[in-house]
Amino acid sequence: MTEELSKGGLAVVAENLGKRFSGNLIHPLMENLLGISREGERDFHALRDISFEIKKGEAVGILGENGSGKSTLLQLIAKTMMPSSGRLRTNGKLAALLELGSGFNPDFTGRENVYLNASILGLSKSRTDQVLDDILGFADIGDFVDRPVKTYSSGMRMRLAFAVQVFVEPEILIIDEALGVGDQFFRKKCHEKINELLNGGITFLYVTHNEETLRQLTNRVFLLHQGRLVLDGGVQECVDEYNLIMGQRRRTHIPDLARKSELDGRQPDPDPGSGRGARILGVKVFGQEESECNHFQPGDSVRISLDFVTTGKFEGLSAGLRIRNKEGVKIYSWATANQDASFVSETGRGGTFAGAQEGGSGFTVEYEFRCNLGSNLYQIEAFITDDHHNSLDEKDVLDWVSEAAFFRVDVDQGDHFFGGVCDLGMKAVLKRSGRHEPDQGQVDYGRLYDGYWALPDRHGSESFEDASAVVSEILELLPDGRILDVGCGMGGLVHEFSSRGFDVLGLDPSRKAIDYCRENCSGSFETGSVLRLPFEDQSFDTVVSTDCLEHLAEDDLPLAIREIARVARRQVYLRIATRPDRDKKWHLTVKPRKWWEDLLLGHGFRLHPASQTITPFESLETEKNDATICLQKIPSEVHLKYPAKWLLERRDLHADMLRESNRRSDSHLARYQMAREASPLSGQVLDVACGMGYGSHVLGFGRPDLSVLGVDMDEDAIEYCNANFSTSKGNLRFERGKVEGLTERFPEASFDLICSFETIEHIEDPESFLRSVQRLLSPNGTFICSVPNMWVDETGEDPNPHHLHVFDFLKLKDLVSPFLHIDALYSQIAGNGMKYPDHPRLLRKLDSNEKLEEVEAEWCLLRASKR
Repeated sequence: MTEELSKGGLAVVAENLGKRFSGNLIHPLMENLLGISREGERDFHALRDISFEIKKGEAVGILGENGSGKSTLLQLIAKTMMPSSGRLRTNGKLAALLELGSGFNPDFTGRENVYLNASILGLSKSRTDQVLDDILGFADIGDFVDRPVKTYSSGMRMRLAFAVQVFVEPEILIIDEALGVGDQFFRKKCHEKINELLNGGITFLYVTHNEETLRQLTNRVFLLHQGRLVLDGGVQECVDEYNLIMGQRRRTHIPDLARKSELDGRQPDPDPGSGRGARILGVKVFGQEESECNHFQPGDSVRISLDFVTTGKFEGLSAGLRIRNKEGVKIYSWATANQDASFVSETGRGGTFAGAQEGGSGFTVEYEFRCNLGSNLYQIEAFITDDHHNSLDEKDVLDWVSEAAFFRVDVDQGDHFFGGVCDLGMKAVLKRSGRHEPDQGQVDYGRLYDGYWALPDRHGSESFEDASAVVSEILELLPDGRILDVGCGMGGLVHEFSSRGFDVLGLDPSRKAIDYCRENCSGSFETGSVLRLPFEDQSFDTVVSTDCLEHLAEDDLPLAIREIARVARRQVYLRIATRPDRDKKWHLTVKPRKWWEDLLLGHGFRLHPASQTITPFESLETEKNDATICLQKIPSEVHLKYPAKWLLERRDLHADMLRESNRRSDSHLARYQMAREASPLSGQVLDVACGMGYGSHVLGFGRPDLSVLGVDMDEDAIEYCNANFSTSKGNLRFERGKVEGLTERFPEASFDLICSFETIEHIEDPESFLRSVQRLLSPNGTFICSVPNMWVDETGEDPNPHHLHVFDFLKLKDLVSPFLHIDALYSQIAGNGMKYPDHPRLLRKLDSNEKLEEVEAEWCLLRASKR
């Protein structure tokens, strides 16, 4: 059995595991003595049908509400309890800390208990002698080591028990919430020791309710609910699901604002049998106007009026409110007694109701506050108390209404975005410190990847099969100057670049990896973290990172990307795993291409114009294991002047598709990539109605002998083009002009290639435009265009108000053929629109014998020439 697990690299395997506790005292006896299993009506199933596999070296957290079966599962794995059904197999020496001080004899001294527990766990006396000082030094209980354990505090028992378990050289370590005991310094020491063991390849199982500890010590979580394994996944995924389960249990359900208040139909008089009392009559919510309001934005003024009547005599009358969100969390509680505490009179009575302490009166209290609440639905509770001598501890509750009123807060994410339950009005000032702090991320990556590169199948290996091929891809970006390889690992890329004469530096958090690189690879290497790159701004022309970012915790990624953007001057090449590798422990963030692109484009980058040279349009989103993402740095002053919001406001007519990540934008870039492949390496190119200029940039990138001119009638668009893409050498320039004026503007036969993508449908006289194209093309020059294919609604009209014509393949062919020779037609489908929502990406050349009216396409593309 052990051999079978070892071959598979498995430490623990559970198959349909179950544990039943009998409600009948006879049944367990029959089961143990006679092997007869019998269920009773009062039996309790702590676990049902639990199946999983845990690989050697994995760190697994076990999460769940009280009574969900967490401790029972650990006891089954530790073999202190037998399963009622199913099968459980373990492979490796077990050490378990299940109950505080379990296994200790209370009458023995601490030292005697160390030897007793070590022998139970399989350690010889001679070996225990060798590690005794380590155990006692770690436990740090001083002279108590020679006193009976029954004299220990709970913290001291935990210290000694933990020290024994971790120093007996276990292969599988099991801990059930014990790390919650003891002071914070010892807990920190425990975490560091566990991380040390994890780096050595130990298998670790841990039960806790502490989310931060789960993130620090584990990267896989089992979520148990009512005895079943409901989720086996990443830490954040399981924590979110756990919070959802717990929230559903404790939530005060507030379905909508139409819910009736408890005050509806309430009698106005206090309890007539009471000598003194109070009765809440109404609670109303108002905005800045006098009328009632139940919808607010952060920053709004909120007024709440509370009406009540009293009978009898009071020492310290107080009226208060409590606000809860729909999850039942108390957000704020305040009463007039809080206000009165600041000006208590000599008689001990507060000021709000001073002189009005006699009963038999009606009161209205008006509360006012600035709404700094987060987006949610809120419930108002109202209460009246008599606070004796204005004491916050001694009070009589005269009346309490839990559901007095409701209101909603909606946050406008464009103007006033924040996360959490309230707005603290936080401000930030950025200052350059001039020094670089050590890695402060969610994970100690240096220690983690010292363990990674120490593994026999990783040490000395490459993270890619062919460093030469990867370098050739990077050369498509035209790198020159200094190159930084972040997360260089075993140094293969740095070695390849260095052998080709590039100025390259490799950086990795693992000292083991850097030591190996310095001994075995050419090039320069440094130990350092991507979270605190030890370089000045724009120190490198090109930053490369292959198989690195996915190894960071998701919360650390924004900082890492900001650091890459800070030190990069021109461009970035990334290869990122989009699926977990053979050992999930090392891939902390596994996301699809689009998720990564959205994150990166939000940090001052655009897609590199050579992106689809490296990953063609039809291959995007179909990569099996990883995505190659090529980026170009946007100058900071340009990024500040033209933020994403500025582009979004103009998107009806113009967009910079290099700053978007979706199938539509990829489709536009693919057309320009096709035009680039048809373009000569030198000569003149005209991009008609170039919009934001991204396509002209694709056409001209890396071709200094090719002159590209973009023309558009929109002044803002041309200013954007010149700020973002114009080159100092003049091979890429932009001018304002109308399509109708091309003939008068340029001499005959001026251009070797003319592009017109999604332009013809906007032109009032397309034939006149084609006549201009014919005149402006040089002999054997090429014309490439695209139009939407039959973009019509149910009325047969194009729903886009800017489109003046509706085209299909036949209409486009009939329009162009009188002026130019048609060389090819192409069909393109992005695959996410209403017409083809599930279609894969497509850009294909049509066969000459295809029936054009039957071709599926979102866009019709045409290539023609002047003959």
